[in-house]
Amino acid sequence: PEIFKISSALEIKIISISLTQPTLDDVFISYTGHEMRDDDVGFNRKREHAKMKRLRA
Repeated sequence: PEIFKISSALEIKIISISLTQPTLDDVFISYTGHEMRDDDVGFNRKREHAKMKRLRA
């Protein structure tokens, strides 16, 4: 790969490389451009609470 050519040309020693599978958070950020926040969950929870309150009335 190109990284080895560049590091060799710049006389940079690569000690180790590791590859990992993307997490669900990584995929979400890739598609949406932002992280999931607890605020979003809180909003939905408040909406559900208000809905249940209306149903009881």
